[in-house]
Amino acid sequence: MVGRSFEDGREILQVHTNIALSAKYVRTVAEKEGLALVDERNREVKNYQEGRIQIQAVSSVDLLVVTADGGRIQMREAIHGERWKEDKIGIVYDATANPQTLTNLGEYVGAKAQTKTYVATLESWESIGWMLRLEAARRGYVQAKTKLFVADGARPIRELKNLQFPEAIFILDWAHAAEHLSNSAKAFFGEGSNEAIRWYEKHKSMLWEGKIEPIIEDLQKLSKRAGFPKESDPENSPRRILYQNAFSYFLHNKEALNYPYFRTQGWPFGSGVAEGAIKPRLCIRKWNSTKNMGQISSQKSSTVLIKYALTFLRRNLTHIFRLGSHFVMHNLG
Repeated sequence: MVGRSFEDGREILQVHTNIALSAKYVRTVAEKEGLALVDERNREVKNYQEGRIQIQAVSSVDLLVVTADGGRIQMREAIHGERWKEDKIGIVYDATANPQTLTNLGEYVGAKAQTKTYVATLESWESIGWMLRLEAARRGYVQAKTKLFVADGARPIRELKNLQFPEAIFILDWAHAAEHLSNSAKAFFGEGSNEAIRWYEKHKSMLWEGKIEPIIEDLQKLSKRAGFPKESDPENSPRRILYQNAFSYFLHNKEALNYPYFRTQGWPFGSGVAEGAIKPRLCIRKWNSTKNMGQISSQKSSTVLIKYALTFLRRNLTHIFRLGSHFVMHNLG
């Protein structure tokens, strides 16, 4: 259960623990405990980087999946002249493979996620890469028979994967790959046009069937007909979208788009677990009025609260609040 404000947190506590606290006190406890968690995490990561700790995996697993995603948070106080910051979340989970060979588009179930653990930060992608590698090591990454890294094709996430998880099989998130086809159709034929819809549906089916080479050929034809991008073209111009998808995204990710093979193995090829985890960040935001959600007051506070909120998930929603000199164990349900 995730609240959207400290007032929500106060109410959750009262319902599930019968403890009456003010929203202000809930915030004070969250920031204090969160800061302690951040300090503990930073020490562990530093020791791990320097090779000063040996990680004992909690269990051995057959299939371990690592995924990551990023979102945007607006800060109340500008940091280096910028109010928007990127919150980053990484997830490690073991899964049970569910092979399905003959599956229609949209009917694939795939591997069932078991225990999920999380890391989160507003720091750099390099920083969360080390946090994620440490968490994966704890979860048995080295010993796992099959290692997967499932994510979109964003450059910083791909670089994270190559640096920290080079042994893992990279799988491009299905929804993002399909979205690139949709964007290409809109760029060439026009958004909402019948031609764009037909082209997209045809090529989405081809993507499902693993016909990557014909997709690339068709994209390159569209790109050449539209003309190669000019220096003056903005990043979201049709020519740039078509060129990037035709000569980079699909061309350089062929192995990561082999969805028929992934289905025969019963592997996941969606990063919804990571995208879903981005949403709980709402619970760490402040209210600047009784109705409107405000902005996070500072990078330090938001980092602390992201870590604290994700610790809720990591510990399977059973947590300890320090209330004065007492501890109250409760389950958020």
